[in-house]
Amino acid sequence: MVILLLALAVCGSDCRPPAEPDGVAAIRERYTDLRAAIADEDGTDGLYRTEIVVNAGNAPFPALGDYLVTITLYWTSEAGESALAMAVRSGTYAAHSEYEELMWDDSGDLQFRFFSWDNATGERNEIRRWYANGSEIHATACTVTESGTEFRPPSEDDLIYEPEYFEELFELLH
Repeated sequence: MVILLLALAVCGSDCRPPAEPDGVAAIRERYTDLRAAIADEDGTDGLYRTEIVVNAGNAPFPALGDYLVTITLYWTSEAGESALAMAVRSGTYAAHSEYEELMWDDSGDLQFRFFSWDNATGERNEIRRWYANGSEIHATACTVTESGTEFRPPSEDDLIYEPEYFEELFELLH
């Protein structure tokens, strides 16, 4: 499941209109390189990982049932300075699941954001946003069902956590 979500985040084959503005291709390339470094767990790439698991024993949660959240922070460190490269959050809440990725550039600016969620009906929603110099340069959103993919305008309501949530969490831990 996680591999499928990662592939969807990279390729976006279900939810990516063909036209993309300048800058998106370079962000995709950086994303691909970063995902390759994450997959290479031998530790020689200078990328570190901090993982937080909420309800690691998967105990039933009152009035909800299944409840499991994992937040993974990938970061670099040079000359005593740590920098957040990517945050990944996945969660299962009863019959609802969520997956989110945020990627920062080397100067600490948000560069890419992917959020996907589904429910018991089999409907999956996806939103992708690309940023340059602190501003959004491109966004896509869609709903995927058994009958096909429906593109729609992205909405701020589609996103649950602000990037600052992950940045503050990283600062608290490092």
